[in-house]
Amino acid sequence: MGGVKEKCGIVVCHSLHDTYAMMSALQHRGQETAGVSVRRPDGTIDSLKWAGRVKDFSLEHLYTILEGDGIFTGHVRYSTSGSKDTLLEDAHPHHLDFGKCTRLDDHTITREANSSIVHNGTIVAFDD
Repeated sequence: MGGVKEKCGIVVCHSLHDTYAMMSALQHRGQETAGVSVRRPDGTIDSLKWAGRVKDFSLEHLYTILEGDGIFTGHVRYSTSGSKDTLLEDAHPHHLDFGKCTRLDDHTITREANSSIVHNGTIVAFDD
């Protein structure tokens, strides 16, 4: 009987430092993309997601991009769907509303989103 082949790592913490440390510890669960969201005091959510391993974005650099002292979610991904062409679009966290999104070569920054989610699996949308 074959083992589970789909892997991701999901963390929820109260500090960016702990989120980064736990994502690094779960790096073996996914090495294609990484992402972090923070709920800001005003209730909006800022996120950063990037291609590659956790260490490809330093903690110091994350502190300059993600401000806030709310709840942090982190995700490391091993792709089970999508393609290399849509690696950042498929990376987590996902947003139902995109807020203000900036796409750079190897990472995406989203500001002022109203929702954010990370999950380990494929969610299929059905039309009524």
